[in-house]
This record gives sequence, structure tokens and C-alpha cells, in this order.
Amino acid sequence: MPDITTITIGLLLAIVLIVLFQGVQQVPDGKARVVERLGRRHRVLMPGLNLIIPLLDSVKNTGFDLETIQDNGTNRVSLVDRKGNISIAEQRMDPNRLKLLGKDNSEIFVDSIAYFKITDPMRAVYDIASLADSFISLIETTLRQEVGKFDGDSIVTSREQLGE
Repeated sequence: MPDITTITIGLLLAIVLIVLFQGVQQVPDGKARVVERLGRRHRVLMPGLNLIIPLLDSVKNTGFDLETIQDNGTNRVSLVDRKGNISIAEQRMDPNRLKLLGKDNSEIFVDSIAYFKITDPMRAVYDIASLADSFISLIETTLRQEVGKFDGDSIVTSREQLGE
């Protein structure tokens, strides 16, 4: 029959092993995770093995909206999986076709595609209410400004300049 000291040491060792295994986070390549400490933003886990402090730290995997829009505005694709992995690879945004006005008030239909990459996952999670909607507003504003510089005839010959 084991004595009380052996049982206590065994329980403490079991608790330490459980805490250690919960504290090791394996983040896949091309992904990142946002860690909260006691409910507040703390740090970002980058690809590879990372350590967190269980009970104090937790990976944020709910309560935020990171999406991209594809298929000409008909399909929203999430950039986050259920484990809280945020894609930091290059993404494609394919918004609806826009009707814009040129310098000579001619109507110009623009079908745009934008490529982007999340470089700061913590800011993307906490500082932007809706990434897709904010990014679409930015695309539309930029296109209005750039297309408005050209008249209807010169817009066709300036496609490369607008693309840049």
C-alpha cells in the first residue's frame, strides 16, 4: 500500500504533466493564433511550437469575423478555423462589379480582384469590426479615385496603370 507522500507526489506530477501538455501549442504553417491572457489581448502565436500558460492564457477562436469575398461577391470564405488558426497566407478578394464614373461622366464598369495578406493578426481580430466589409469599402474608394482621373476613352488604354 503506497503511503500519502507517494500519492501526493504522483498527483502533483500528473497535474504538472497535464498543465504542460495543455500549454504546448502547435500552430500549422501559414497560420497564426491570437492568445488572450485573462480575457485581454496578449500576443500572437506564429507557426511552430509555442508555449502558453494554461488557466491564464487561452487561444481566441470565437467572437470575431475574418472573411474574404470570392466568386464575384457571392461567396464569403472564413479565414479562421474552429481551433482559432488565422490564415496569414496571401488571400484573394473578388468583390461585385462596380459602376463608376470617369472624368467625362461616362459610366465605366469595373470588375476588380485584390490580393491581400494579414500581417498583424491581433489588429485584424481586435481593431476591425468586419475585415471583408472594411476591405471592400477601401477597394471601392480607391477605384473611384483612380477611375475618376481618366475619361472613358483613355481608361481602356490605361488598364496596366490602373492595375498597379
